[in-house]
Amino acid sequence: MKNLIKRKSIQKIEGLIALIAVIGFSMAGCATTASGDVDSSLNGTWVYGIEQHRFNNGTYIFSSGGEMLQRGTYKTSGSNITLTASQALINSTWYTRSELASAGAGATELDTLFGSWTGTVKGDTLTLKFAGITEVFTNNNRTASSASQNSSQSKSRYMLVNTDTLNVRKGPSADNAIVGTLARNTRVEVTDRSAGTWWKIKSGKIEGYVNSTLLREEK
Repeated sequence: MKNLIKRKSIQKIEGLIALIAVIGFSMAGCATTASGDVDSSLNGTWVYGIEQHRFNNGTYIFSSGGEMLQRGTYKTSGSNITLTASQALINSTWYTRSELASAGAGATELDTLFGSWTGTVKGDTLTLKFAGITEVFTNNNRTASSASQNSSQSKSRYMLVNTDTLNVRKGPSADNAIVGTLARNTRVEVTDRSAGTWWKIKSGKIEGYVNSTLLREEK
């Protein structure tokens, strides 16, 4: 995604379709509805494979493999839920639909990035549909809570990567540049836990920060 859009001068969006092919339809949000209420019981992390929706009192952030891709708002009506995508993250910069349209994105690409998701919530299962695709997310609130506690309480010096691809960043946030990637079950040395859920790690020649919720303890 780094080569899709230049930070300072945006003339075209070349390769936007390639971006969509990588992340699939999962970057799309749902259309706004005229009515609906925020359901705080959704607060927390909902997981589908390496994809995550993090809900927080009416707002959400969508990520895949630890990378933030989209954010917006959501509303519920009974067991139904709708999400409204407000921005997509490309090359570490958030863009609205109108900004991408001005940069040259076509209607098809924009509809994929900001199209409609509709879904239902039943217990710990969140089912979302878009363009014939169905994804079933599982409530991971307790796991996320445990991971958050581990970020401050865990004393393990060595951890294992618990996702297919883990991006290692220059600083303690997803806005920082990627300095390397690690595969699942790679052993890493934790060297600093002072930045909340972002831990500084070292693995071979790769050193930087990772989201600690994507690590697990060695057994």
